[in-house]
Amino acid sequence: MTRKVVVLLAVALMAALLTSTPAAADPADPPAPGFEPQVVGGDATPNPGYVAALLSASEPNGFLAQFCGGTLIRADVVLTAAHCVDGSSPAEIDVAVDVTLLSSITADDRFSLTEIEIHPGWTGDILSTDLALLRLNRPVGAPLAAIGADPDEPAVDRPLTVIGWGAWDPWRNSWDGFPNVLQSASVASLTDRATDPERGAELCLMADPLDDFCFGAAPASACNGDSGGPLLAETVPGSGAFEVVGVVSYGISTLDGPCNSLPGDGAKRVATERAWIDGVL
Repeated sequence: MTRKVVVLLAVALMAALLTSTPAAADPADPPAPGFEPQVVGGDATPNPGYVAALLSASEPNGFLAQFCGGTLIRADVVLTAAHCVDGSSPAEIDVAVDVTLLSSITADDRFSLTEIEIHPGWTGDILSTDLALLRLNRPVGAPLAAIGADPDEPAVDRPLTVIGWGAWDPWRNSWDGFPNVLQSASVASLTDRATDPERGAELCLMADPLDDFCFGAAPASACNGDSGGPLLAETVPGSGAFEVVGVVSYGISTLDGPCNSLPGDGAKRVATERAWIDGVL
């Protein structure tokens, strides 16, 4: 069956599939029948402090407003995916940091943007350098995420955590398939910088193993709405300290298939772009 790139961005997909906009689900409500509480394949998790939700500024309901994820890497800077913000002005996007329930987001939790800095390697093609930095209008009093510095990480089979508010129903076909509470799943890197490009293309359409990597662990995967969020790796096994080694970028599926229909999703390495990130900061 024909394959297509599925940009992990909830807004466009929901607009195409849904004709109504019900109120956000009560986080205490069980998932709809047939759905598991997944990222896809994960569990509800508290925010470690630095995970950010990108919100449509014009929508006051946090559950309805969220469309991508991000990571607080400086008190006033969030790292995300370029495709999440390309074509948008700073006035169109708010950011909420250190929240777990989207429905709990208040006006005080929303930070407006003063600047959007898109990586110069981004061409609008999802397989180009899909990174952006967002400058907030004021500092956030929340923990900061550490950024990985080793360009060879993550290595193959490196345990990773994907975290976000993306669809937990891999078919993404109802509002019940999108969580109100933050989700995380244990996955692993499926490729490294020495991976044959043909193998990378087979796993996640990866075009450049030097800058991208595939991740997954069936049935876990990222899905629409997880774009821009972090892939976290423990700095030292058992230490409980984590660093960001990738940014969720894209996924593939069969034409009518679920998010987890093929082995992996694609992420952008952050260590290979440290010079750009540090330069902007």
